[in-house]
Amino acid sequence: MDAFEMHDRLQYRFGQRSAINYVLVMDEQPKLYSFLPPLEFQNHIIRFLSFVPKDLLQISESLSFYELVQRNGLDDPYRFHVKYSVNLNEYLDFMPKNRPYLFFVDMKSTIIGDIIKQLTASHCALRFHYCFNGTKDDEIVLPNQVSGTGHFLRLLYEGQQELFKLMGVVSRYLAPEAAIGWSGFYDFPVFVPAQSNYRIANTITGNFDYSIHEETDTITEKEIISNTEAPKQAHAEPKSFIRQQQIVEQADKIDFFAETCFEEKLINPVHEIEPFLSTLILVLPFQNPDVKAFLHETTSSEIKEYLSDLDFEQTENYIHQGKAPKSAQALLFNSKLIGLKTQFLDDIAFLHSSFLTSPVVRLPAQGKTMYRALSFFRSEAAGRLTAPGNRGKVLKTIQSFGQQLRRRILSADLMEKLREENRQIVAISDLPIEWTDIDGVPFCFTHDICRLPETGLHGLMANFVSHEQWRYTIPPDILTKTLVVFGSDEAAFQRWYPGVRKVSEKNGVVIRECLTISALKAAVEECRPHLLIIDSHGGYDAATKSSVLYIGREKLTGDLVVELKIAAPLVFLSACSTAPTYGTIDTIANAFFEVGALAVTTTYLPISVDIGSILYIRLLNNLTTAAKSPMHQNWLAFISHLLRTSAVGAANRQYYLKHPDDKAASAEAQVKDYTYLLSFYERRKIYDSMLKGPGPKLANSLPEFLFYSILGRADLIKFECWEDEFRRKNEH
Repeated sequence: MDAFEMHDRLQYRFGQRSAINYVLVMDEQPKLYSFLPPLEFQNHIIRFLSFVPKDLLQISESLSFYELVQRNGLDDPYRFHVKYSVNLNEYLDFMPKNRPYLFFVDMKSTIIGDIIKQLTASHCALRFHYCFNGTKDDEIVLPNQVSGTGHFLRLLYEGQQELFKLMGVVSRYLAPEAAIGWSGFYDFPVFVPAQSNYRIANTITGNFDYSIHEETDTITEKEIISNTEAPKQAHAEPKSFIRQQQIVEQADKIDFFAETCFEEKLINPVHEIEPFLSTLILVLPFQNPDVKAFLHETTSSEIKEYLSDLDFEQTENYIHQGKAPKSAQALLFNSKLIGLKTQFLDDIAFLHSSFLTSPVVRLPAQGKTMYRALSFFRSEAAGRLTAPGNRGKVLKTIQSFGQQLRRRILSADLMEKLREENRQIVAISDLPIEWTDIDGVPFCFTHDICRLPETGLHGLMANFVSHEQWRYTIPPDILTKTLVVFGSDEAAFQRWYPGVRKVSEKNGVVIRECLTISALKAAVEECRPHLLIIDSHGGYDAATKSSVLYIGREKLTGDLVVELKIAAPLVFLSACSTAPTYGTIDTIANAFFEVGALAVTTTYLPISVDIGSILYIRLLNNLTTAAKSPMHQNWLAFISHLLRTSAVGAANRQYYLKHPDDKAASAEAQVKDYTYLLSFYERRKIYDSMLKGPGPKLANSLPEFLFYSILGRADLIKFECWEDEFRRKNEH
C-alpha cells in the first residue's frame, strides 16, 4: 500500500491551474543499491527545474505571487512526476487538458518511437517537450520542443494569451521582470552548494534567463578567473568556514522576503510567537560505515574492494579529505559515487525547498572522524549507556557528541543565525543533528526539527513524491481516528494501560491488544487509523543490521510492515531503538514511509517503559486540545513541544521526590515552564536554568527527550483548526 491506497485519509494536492507540471518520461530503471541515487535522477533534469518557475504567474510580478502564496498559507511544490514509458499512454488519457506541461523525454528509451507518436497525438499548445540523452545533431521530433530553459521561458512568454485561453482563466499580460534587490543581490556565487539558494531567490524575484541555450554557454574571462581562484583559496584555508559564508549569504537573501512580509504586516500570524521564516533545510551528508552491508552476494569483488577504500569526508571549508584509494580505478569509482550522491542531495534539497520557498544549507560531509563519537550510541552498546545508573553520563556523552559535530559543521556566523532565528528545521541526514550543540543547548530543545534519513537515497525522492501528490490535515476528531496498539503483555507495560483506557473512554481513542502480527494486521485493516501508536518492545537484528518491533513474542520487520501494509499517515513508535543512528543500514521506521506514512516519530536509543508510556499518554491528552484549538501550527511543532516539556516533567518528578515542599517542584511551576516553552525566545533560558540554576536538574533524570527523532516532513502536516484561523486572520 502507498499513499494512494490511503486516499480516504488524505487529500489530493490539486494545486493551482497556472502551476506548470513537469513530467519525466523514461523506461523503468533497474533498482540499484540504496546508497546510490536512483538511475532516473542521474541526469540534469532536476537542475533544469531550478532555472524555471513552478507557476506561470511567477514570470510577472513575482513578488506579488510570493505574497499571495504566503498570505494564503499555500505549500505547493514543483509539480514533478516520473512516468515510465510503458504507462505513458494511460497517463496521457487521464491528465487534465487545461494545465501547462513540460515533458522531459529520454531519447534512449527502448520505445522512443512509440513515445514520440503518443506525445504528438495528444499534443495541444499547453504541452511542451524537452529531449535529453540524444545527440546535438538530433532533429526536432516533437511539437513545442524546447532546447533549454531559456527557450522554454520564451515560448511561455510569447504564447501566454493562447495558454490562458486554453487554461480557461482570465487573461493577463505577463511581462518578464526581476524585482529590484540590493547591490550585489544578483551576483552569481562560484561555490556550487550556494547556487541552490541563488536560484531559489531568483524564483522569488522573477529573475529568469530567457536567452537561448547556446547563448548561455559562453564563459567570461572574469568567470574563468573566479572559478580558478576560489578553489585555491579554499585549499589554502581548509579549516576555515569561508565557503559556508557564501551559502549563508544566499540564504539570507531568501529570508529577506519573509522578514519583509512580517515587518510590513502583510501576513497576520495566528500567534505572534510563531516562526515567520520558512523552514530551513540542512543537508548533512554522512558516509555510512556499514555501506558494504548493502551489497548483494553477486556484487563483483572489484566493487567490494573499491568501497572498502571509500573514505569521504570534508573539512570545515568543504575540502575533501581522507586517504587516497589504492588504485586509479578505485579513485575514479569513488569520485563518481561521491559526485552522484552530492548532486542528488542538492537536487532533492531543492525539490523539498519548493514547498515553502526554503533556504538550503549543505554542511560539510562527515565520515570516519565521527565514527568513534557515534560508536557510543551503536545498538549493541546503547542499552548500557541509557541504563538508570548512567543518567549523568548519557547527557554528557550526547553533549560531547553535539559539541564535536558543531565544531565540524557550523561557522560562528551560521551558529549565530541558528541561535537567533525562530524557525523550523528539516534535516537531510543520517546523523542525529538534533543533538548539535548550539551555544550550550541541544538544537532540538530550541528548534522544531524533523529529519529525512539519507540512507537509502531512494527514500528521499519517495518522501517528496508523497507530499507533492497528497496533503494530510489533522482533523478536530483525530482522537476517534487514533489506534493505540498494546504490543506487550509484560507487567511493566500493563501498569500503564489503565491510563490509556481512561483517555479512550473520554475521547474515543481505539485500543487493540495485539500479541501477534496477524492481530496487528487485522486491527489496522479494521480501524484504518489516521494516527497509529505502537507501544511495544523494539530491538536490533544483527543479521540484517536493521531495527525491529516485537508484537508479543513475534518479530515485526520492515519487510513485514510493507508486505502487510501496516500504515497510517501519522505513526508514533513507543519502543526502544526503532531508528538507531549507528550500525544499521535500514530501520523499521523507514518501512512505514514505504506504505504511505507521512511522518514517523521514532527513537535513536532505548527508552524506559515508564517515561515512554507517560509521553504517549500526554500526547493523547494534549491532542484533545491541540486538535480543536489553534495552539500549534503543525505536527512538528506539536511533537517537538511534547518532547521538550517531557524533559521539564521528568526533571520535576525527580526533584519533587527529594523536595516535595519546594515551590520549584510545584504543579504551578511546571505548568508555567510548559507554557513558556511554546515560545522560541524562552526555551534557552529554561534549559540553562535546568542545567545550572537551582531547582529541578536535567542531569538527575534520563534525557529521553533527546532519544526521539521525528522523521518525514512533519512541518507540512498542519492542524485543520490552525489553518482555519490563519485564513480568517488573512482575509483581505
